[in-house]
Amino acid sequence: MVNVTVDPDIFDAQGEAYPDPEEGWNGPSPVFLVQSDQTEQAAQALHRAIIRCKFVGTSGRELTLEEDSAGEEYTANWYSPVYLTDAGPMACLDTQGELPRAMAEAMVRILVEEVTAQGIDAYLTTPPLSTDEDTQQWQWPIWEPDEGVKGV
Repeated sequence: MVNVTVDPDIFDAQGEAYPDPEEGWNGPSPVFLVQSDQTEQAAQALHRAIIRCKFVGTSGRELTLEEDSAGEEYTANWYSPVYLTDAGPMACLDTQGELPRAMAEAMVRILVEEVTAQGIDAYLTTPPLSTDEDTQQWQWPIWEPDEGVKGV
């Protein structure tokens, strides 16, 4: 049986929660870290998840390409490649410093789905916040997907 655990503070560790918990967080553009003994499968899962998360709207719904192109609902502007850190594969999305709760919860659901589909045990978390002087976190090697893994 696959064991996928999500850090209960995955978003609180990245930004400041709004006073109304239903509103989400201010400040974070979500960064996901997959800790697993199976790095290749974890990277594949994160790669697939981060592409899907790019299409999650503020409502928490995964939009089609056409819906995203219409621009009626905000989605992330950009997603990073998967970086191979010492702690595990890591990737992020740019949500312009706003992370509505519905969007965040959908992103975590997608990440859990993709990790579970790989059949691996994993802990889903975020790297520690860094200071402006600490740009080292982005100096990790970039994971390159196999040809069959590039799209979703």
